[in-house]
Amino acid sequence: MSENSPDFIGIGAQKSGTTFLFEALRHCPGVNFPAMPRKFDFLSKSKVDGVVLNTLPKEIQFLVGPNKELSWEQYLEVFSHTPEGEVAGEISPSYMRAPRERIEQLHQHCPNVKLFAIFRNPIERDWSAIRMIAKRRGQLDDEAALLDIAVMKHVIEMGDYVAPLKRWFEIFPRTAFSFHMTDEIDADPKPVVKKLLAHIGLDGGHLGKIKEEKVFVGPSKQCPTSVKDILLKRHENTLEEFADLTGLQIDHWF
Repeated sequence: MSENSPDFIGIGAQKSGTTFLFEALRHCPGVNFPAMPRKFDFLSKSKVDGVVLNTLPKEIQFLVGPNKELSWEQYLEVFSHTPEGEVAGEISPSYMRAPRERIEQLHQHCPNVKLFAIFRNPIERDWSAIRMIAKRRGQLDDEAALLDIAVMKHVIEMGDYVAPLKRWFEIFPRTAFSFHMTDEIDADPKPVVKKLLAHIGLDGGHLGKIKEEKVFVGPSKQCPTSVKDILLKRHENTLEEFADLTGLQIDHWF
């Protein structure tokens, strides 16, 4: 509905169900993810180990990521031809960790953008990330390697919800955000998608068909006690503040 800016942006969190939400929203009439690589040849197609770093059209990764060198004019051009009556946006979970300067620039260029995030129990989120990295390295059965991965800077930063949320709240008003939990999607995704539609400016009549199967399910493995102890200690003092910031009921997480 905006003439030259995204109507919505999903900012996180990684390994929490953002791809499932993307698949659900992209099948809702009136929701547009316009970042098509063949349409905008300036969007990065960089690869690491054969994997494209940005998964278009879901995520552009402009605030942080492989497309951060684009100009604001180029980024906004992606959303410049949204059909009348539709809403356009992207879901880049790496944005949760965007630096303050980039968030300020987003507010300057897109002050009315609607933001949302979905959060997973942080211990489950971290363990999912650890398993994914370990599987890629062939170390899933190596407990010492799992412990090393558990304390990687990237894993720690992506599991920190509180500090990034505070940074976003310093720039955007609380009313710009809609927060949800992975548990809600697991129980029944339709109410979650309907709430998101309302948040981004569409009613429940735009609800499309929602696939039941999960997306990007990681390898199945029980978390070793040694790893779980690290994760419990890491998150035990942040949950109350997280609940206060988001208004989410998370008592069942622990």
